[in-house]
Order: sequence, then C-alpha cells, then structure tokens
Amino acid sequence: MLDNSTSFSVNNANLTIKKLQSLDIERLARANRINFEKWENGDSQYLSFIKGTRGISLYFQKFIGSTDLTSSRENTNNLKNAMTKYMSDEGYTNEEKRLTYHKVNDYARQKYDLDEDLELNALAVLINEMNPEGFTNYIQENEDLEVSGSFRVTQKTHLKFLTWQTVKEKGYSLEFDRGLIGNKIRKNGSDIVIKNVPADVLKEFN
Repeated sequence: MLDNSTSFSVNNANLTIKKLQSLDIERLARANRINFEKWENGDSQYLSFIKGTRGISLYFQKFIGSTDLTSSRENTNNLKNAMTKYMSDEGYTNEEKRLTYHKVNDYARQKYDLDEDLELNALAVLINEMNPEGFTNYIQENEDLEVSGSFRVTQKTHLKFLTWQTVKEKGYSLEFDRGLIGNKIRKNGSDIVIKNVPADVLKEFN
C-alpha cells in the first residue's frame, strides 16, 4: 500500500500555484511478503508483514484476506533463529552476543509492557548499530529465515531466549543464564564446560 503525497505545480502562464495529490512511490506505507513455495507446501508461515511509514493495521490484514496471523511464539522463534545465525556468521564474540541479547531484551520487554509491536528496523539497529541494514538484508537473502517487519509479543515467556540459553540433545536438556557464557560456562569444541559448581550441588550428581 502507498500513501498519497502532496505536491505543488506552477502555472507558467499566470504563475499561480496548484496543489496536487499523487502516490508516494518512494516510500512504502505497508506491505506483505508471500513465500509461494511455503504456501504450496502447506507451511503456515508463508506470509510475513513489512512495516513502512505505517503500522500493520487490522484493516490491512483484512484487506489482503489474512485471517490466521503468525503467532507470537512463531515470530519470536524466527527472530531467535535469525539472530543466532546472523551473529555466528558475522563472528560476534561471546561478549558482543551477550550485549546484543541484552539490548534486544530491554527493547522487546518495553514494547510488551506498552502493548506495542516490535519493529524489525528497530531490532536491526540494536543488533548491528554500525550497519543497521545488515541484519534485514541477511534475512532477505536467506530463504529459510522469515521475520515479520512488525509483530507483537503476547507472552513474556516468548522472550526467554534473550536471557536464557537452552541446549537440548537426546537424553538431556541444559538451560542457563546467558550472562554465564564465557565465564562460568564455556564452549570447548563440541564440549560444554561448567566451572566452579558448588559442592552441595554436585552431591545431587551421581
């Protein structure tokens, strides 16, 4: 969808100014992106919204015939996957990852408290302040990553990945505060090393 834009023209004969209305083709108001391959395969996440100069309104959703929006959990899981892959490919250090998750968490929780949408453009700035378009371009270039341009978080638990790391493997699940990574918990090749575990806690380990 495009908005109208006001412009003016001058009549050369009498030098009067006339007000004109035209489509602002330089700035997108709002849009949606369709992944036809996912749609044909019956994948529920074939549609993602793009916010331009306006938010994604219920009117726009109805206008395009969208009746089943991607859930808060799916959107936050998509964001988690995109952040994980992007920071890994860009070579972020453990400390840079920790700070990035912390900034995104502060922003996301603030939006949750205000009952407002998370904006992908704002997230991109927090993830890479020096190159904000880097994250959004990375998503567009990877077909397996789908993050909506604007989405709302309905449960705080959906943001847990920003402060907690979970490692799941057959037979066990390990969950820990991201703040411990690089200090008390380290990755050594394919191993995870946990240091300085209190003796009373180790008593439960048989």
